Amino acid sequence: MRWLTPYWDRLRAGEKIEFTFTVHPQTFGFCRITLAEQVGQAEDWALSMTDGSRLHLWLMPDGRWVMHRDAVDPARGPIEAVVHAVTESKAGKFFLFAALVVGIGALARSARA
Repeated sequence: MRWLTPYWDRLRAGEKIEFTFTVHPQTFGFCRITLAEQVGQAEDWALSMTDGSRLHLWLMPDGRWVMHRDAVDPARGPIEAVVHAVTESKAGKFFLFAALVVGIGALARSARA
């Protein structure tokens, strides 16, 4: 994984980076994934890391590859998938916020009763 070393600190810091591959990412072990938050990409690819994270790679319609690191790899199991969805996706954050609002509302109603 020598190819990743120059980018690892930036990826761990949460940066998205444009990445150029001279061969297809599948050569490096990336697997195609079908369920991903849409950001205008044509394809999504992922590579599980030994630290429990994963690299998520988007192929943009103009041919650019964009990579970021998911702190939690949802492919590791159902709990990890839920944690990933709630903490790392816009939809998950929205649902978490909505659940908090509903919960606070329920607490307020029960306190008045």
